[in-house]
Amino acid sequence: MSSAPIVIIKGFIRIIHAENRGGVFGLAQGSALWLIFGLVAGILVVWFAHRKDTKAVLVQIALGLVLAGAVGNVFDRVAFGYVRDFIDVCYWPGRHWPAFNVADSGICVGAAYLALHAFFTPPTSGKDGAKARKG
Repeated sequence: MSSAPIVIIKGFIRIIHAENRGGVFGLAQGSALWLIFGLVAGILVVWFAHRKDTKAVLVQIALGLVLAGAVGNVFDRVAFGYVRDFIDVCYWPGRHWPAFNVADSGICVGAAYLALHAFFTPPTSGKDGAKARKG
């Protein structure tokens, strides 16, 4: 499928059609391990979401973003054999960021929040004395 790019902001962002047969940002093209990685990531996110210390609303939203992104990309891999990417940013001559999609954005935003939360939220004691984090 080939079509002309739709320019949103000239020299910065456009809508394209790209087939990503690799992993994040096109790494390791053609490897089937990315499908397995996506499935395992989804299972781990569901497990983390049900833990007692991850009940904060923002943590649950971040986990939901990661899970939704993983499910979206796994769906594409199963249905099409590749992930459909369409957002192309920073494409001026000599510089280019790999194309991505909404699922990739959800994964990145959710993972970034979870990392910030893990590193910058001090542990607090719960009623039972166990360590818990506020979100």
